[in-house]
Amino acid sequence: MPGRWRKRYNPSDNTDISDDCLIDFDMRLIDLFAELDRKHMKIRNLIRGEYYRIKELLGYRPSRMDLFTYMDDDVYQMTIKNSKENIFKRYMDYLDDLGELSDEEKRCILALDGSL
Repeated sequence: MPGRWRKRYNPSDNTDISDDCLIDFDMRLIDLFAELDRKHMKIRNLIRGEYYRIKELLGYRPSRMDLFTYMDDDVYQMTIKNSKENIFKRYMDYLDDLGELSDEEKRCILALDGSL
């Protein structure tokens, strides 16, 4: 898109579309774009996005078992294959990194485990 048009282009502006116009999006194409986005994301960001998707789906902070249950299979496979990014090994540490633990939970973990 030429530079002069880029400044004026607004994808949410539908004033040039007539009222009787029907726009039909091919869902396979939308899925393809989503898949391409996922492939270009770092594994860590992909896992974080999946965590927040599940949290929103459930309406509460997901447990480790919730992640096993609801995590997209492709993301799950990437997670367990990459030991450095495997959140299931030290899930409470992962929650702490995300800022999802309360002070009480942190104190309890430190008392039991001695690490966070």
